[in-house]
Amino acid sequence: MSYDYYHVLGYRVLLRSTSAEFADRARHLLRSFFLTSSPEPIHDQPMDVTLSAIVAPPPKNPSLRPFHFAYRDYGSSGKGTTFWELFRLIHWQLDAFLANAKPVNLLLHSGAVSRDGQGIILPADSGSGKSTLTLALMRKGYEYLSDEFAAVDPESGELQPFPKPLSIKNTKVFPELVRRKKLWLGPESNEKTRELPVWFSHPEDPQPGCLGGPVPVRYIIFPRYDAEAQPCLEPISAGQGMQRLLANSVNFTQFGGGGLHILGNLLEGAQCFALTSNDLDETTALIDELVG
Repeated sequence: MSYDYYHVLGYRVLLRSTSAEFADRARHLLRSFFLTSSPEPIHDQPMDVTLSAIVAPPPKNPSLRPFHFAYRDYGSSGKGTTFWELFRLIHWQLDAFLANAKPVNLLLHSGAVSRDGQGIILPADSGSGKSTLTLALMRKGYEYLSDEFAAVDPESGELQPFPKPLSIKNTKVFPELVRRKKLWLGPESNEKTRELPVWFSHPEDPQPGCLGGPVPVRYIIFPRYDAEAQPCLEPISAGQGMQRLLANSVNFTQFGGGGLHILGNLLEGAQCFALTSNDLDETTALIDELVG
């Protein structure tokens, strides 16, 4: 058993694994949060959450694919036959913990990047392509903050870096990257999956030097994919922005009445836009023109 300790958005996270190979892969993907590793538990460091990866030994029959199991604290959180499925379960449980833990930052379900000291958040539902858009902006020189949770400091209102692994559902939109298989933890092309495939990569693997620091939020852009529409950016009012931010808030209710104050301050310093997209080049050009 290996014991890896991480510091994620102010929380102490322990990842236990029965496989040195899986622990190495997870450590690579989560290296921005890594603190230390130990062959034995460190009892004088109380953890906020413990995630466990129980990896099955190689089967005697190579045609069989035994299940690996994931746990959060003492509860089972699922099983999978591959390392990418197991990491996905760990990834989900870390997100679930952050969403329900005693709040440190206000979390928005959003991609987040920055450029020239200006923070840009991209709040949207799962499956909207915000991770793909985030990576496309990184490839254009934007700094990476997150592709899942925009973390807003409730005191300063600044966007905090949360350099979690990118999770891309369609790597084919980046043909120059998909050929570099070492960048990604995900299913092989001929592998049948029970779940929608997701490929994970540390953000600095496809784009070295891309990690950003705390920045004020200057642009709030709500992306929506429409295959038939012309890509465009349209200004929206602060009231519309508030309504959409509330719909994409992860832990808003845990701040009580203070949550509205935080979002109000966020909107006061930012411009809000609705983004219709279906072409990454045209979409990033629109955002470039806006930010530039």
